This record gives sequence, structure tokens and C-alpha cells, in this order.
Amino acid sequence: MSEGVRPWERQQGESPEAYTRFCCYLSLGPARSVDGAYQAYAASSAEGDGAATKKRAPGSWHREAREWRWADRATGHDVETLLARCRQTVALHVAVITELARSLIEGIRSRQGQWSDEAILEGIDVLGRLIPQETVTALAREAEQRRAPAMPAALPVQSQR
Repeated sequence: MSEGVRPWERQQGESPEAYTRFCCYLSLGPARSVDGAYQAYAASSAEGDGAATKKRAPGSWHREAREWRWADRATGHDVETLLARCRQTVALHVAVITELARSLIEGIRSRQGQWSDEAILEGIDVLGRLIPQETVTALAREAEQRRAPAMPAALPVQSQR
């Protein structure tokens, strides 16, 4: 594959026509096949030469798919797309937890408005289910370490005579 070019982008030496066929393949999603790409390509083609009715892609399509590593390139695209969606989902999850925590803290401080005692307890319960216990424990330890002043070494007790 070309250096610095993502696998699903047009590769050095790949003709525009070959890349168009690869894009047809890529657009079919994880259940894609060369035959399915050929059928989609033929159906969208303005040529109308009867190719759309063929079930199997010609040998040239299969050779091109091997030569240009369509399956590997499509897998790279799928993984990148999935990672991007995971990052977005995690960011939204964190934003929801953060907003709930802010609102809950504000409700506890003000004890006015929309946060009744029951709502506060329910908010604490929801946060408890959204945030793993290990995370809460680690954050509590970290906060405690920041608050606690360094304790001097214990002085020996002297007996008075």
C-alpha cells in the first residue's frame, strides 16, 4: 500500500476506474462481497448492457480485488469507522455523567429548585451505576491525598519523673 495513504483511499498506481469499483465494494458494509459490488456497480451503470442481471462478477473483478487487497483495505476502513464511533460514544457518555454530576452537586448545595431529597438520592444512585466502583475508589484516594497534610513522624513519648 502507498506510504501515508490510508488503505481505503486511492492507492498509488490504482486507476480511477479500479478505485471506483473498490468504492462500490467498500460501500456495501461488513457483509460485502466482490459479486455484490459488481451487481451494485452494474445496477448504477448507465451502460445498460445487461450486466446488472449477472449474479457473478467477472474474473477481472476478482483479480482486481486480490491485487488491490480490497478485503484488507475495507477492514481497515471498518476498524477506523468503529473506533471513531466508539470515541464519540465515550465522549457523549462522559458528557452525560459530567452534566448529571454538576446538576446533582448544584442541587445539593442549593437544596432549592428541582432537586428534592428523592431526586438527589436517585441522582446519586444513577451516578453509582454509571461510574465503575474502581474509578470512584481511585478518585477518592487521589482527593484524600491532596487534602491530607503531610503528617510529621511520631515523636517519642517521654516519661516524666
